[in-house]
Amino acid sequence: MIESLETEAALDDDLLTRAQANGLVAALPGHLMVITHSDFDNCLTAELYRRRPPVEVSGWDHVVEVGYRSPTGRIELMDLIQGESDLPNLAFRGRDRYRIRAHYRVPAGEPGSTQDLLIMIFPGADERTIEYLPRRSSSR
Repeated sequence: MIESLETEAALDDDLLTRAQANGLVAALPGHLMVITHSDFDNCLTAELYRRRPPVEVSGWDHVVEVGYRSPTGRIELMDLIQGESDLPNLAFRGRDRYRIRAHYRVPAGEPGSTQDLLIMIFPGADERTIEYLPRRSSSR
């Protein structure tokens, strides 16, 4: 799992249950969680936007968007089991409300393969969880 913890209260919340409901991502004020498979390395890309970017599901197996409120202005993603992260602070507007759109690509399953993640962060007060379904090519 990849998480951002901004408060100690986040250690006792039920965010894992919420993330398991859609199988990818969930957020509560001060706590963001992205579910990943522990047997594969993560290839993580984060993109910050001033406005809501277009939704693109092509090439991704799972795309889910959630609302997030940053109480401290520090969104720092890390694998809590691995410890500290050298990823930058992603709360580019400081203490504010954001939308987090997580994209996930299933690993190939071969030794050394990675699971690809794209995390898009942009301003937004909407707290809904939206699960986008990948487009299937038609057989015509």
